[in-house]
Amino acid sequence: MANDSRPSGRTTISRGRIGHLSAGLLRRTRNDGLDCHAKRCSDRRTAIAKRGMTFTIIPIAENHIPGFHAAVDAVAHERKFLAFLEAPPLDQTTKFVLDNIALKNPQFVVLSGSGVVGWCDVIRNTSRRVYSHRGTLGIGLLPEYRGRGIGRLLMRTTIDAAWQCGMTRIDLTVRGHNANAIGLYKSLGFEMEGRQRNAVRVDGQYEDVFAMALVKK
Repeated sequence: MANDSRPSGRTTISRGRIGHLSAGLLRRTRNDGLDCHAKRCSDRRTAIAKRGMTFTIIPIAENHIPGFHAAVDAVAHERKFLAFLEAPPLDQTTKFVLDNIALKNPQFVVLSGSGVVGWCDVIRNTSRRVYSHRGTLGIGLLPEYRGRGIGRLLMRTTIDAAWQCGMTRIDLTVRGHNANAIGLYKSLGFEMEGRQRNAVRVDGQYEDVFAMALVKK
């Protein structure tokens, strides 16, 4: 979650003033990891700035962990989107974020003021060497920040960072009822690869889950 090797770029979106996502370098390490820095994406900043929103997309740091944990817990308690119904304990969340920073997995948070209102990450598959080019994407936004173009910018920023880190395929899963998310994922180039029938059960109700993937061209 936080150490000196974390990315330093940030994107600031504000009414009347557009910040920047600083350009950076990729430095390959001996274990074939990469020091990943997000790149500039001014076209996306402009689209959001016109809506009068004020928020920042920034690589996660250790001081964001409590806010990240709270945001995950809030979305989990909606019982509609995530693979769990409450956030993992804070110590597990802390380990998750710190491990991502140490392993240079792209993980960004959306800040409104100083509060975390969303997140997106791509976790590299380290189960076997033959899968190391793959990552799994997770994303969430608090309800009041949905439908404003923030999720699209957040995903593009995280996907760009994943490509820069050397990944060439990104997987995700989405519940069958979540038509808005499926539409967003398709618009970003994700394609359907499978349907897992009755994959989720919440409050006694079953729901299918779709597997989608984006392959770097």
